[in-house]
Amino acid sequence: MTTHASSRKLYSFPGANGGHWEFDEATLIRVKDRWIQIAQICADAMGKSTPLREIQAPGLEMASGYYAKKANESGFAYLSTVTQMRDYALGQAEACKKALRIYSESELARTAVFQGLTGWEVEG
Repeated sequence: MTTHASSRKLYSFPGANGGHWEFDEATLIRVKDRWIQIAQICADAMGKSTPLREIQAPGLEMASGYYAKKANESGFAYLSTVTQMRDYALGQAEACKKALRIYSESELARTAVFQGLTGWEVEG
């Protein structure tokens, strides 16, 4: 998938089936922000998962204890899953931040070279 909000490619990385992804700066900022939102949704889910891990047996018989044990295990599995999802989303957001930082540094370097060669000021 290629996104063209501007004519300059910012960040490209391999995708599935031999393809690749390319983002311009504005698109990459939106992608980063969305990953941060996803990470926050996962963090909120983590915070709300406590009741799923603190289920009490409804009665005193063995079956009730077994039910509570299995239900709590499910709650811990849920917490583990949303924690992994949050960590993945944060990693993706960090990759976008790194790409933006590299892009910004290379743009500054190109601007400095251009100004040094021409003496012209570059706006933007």
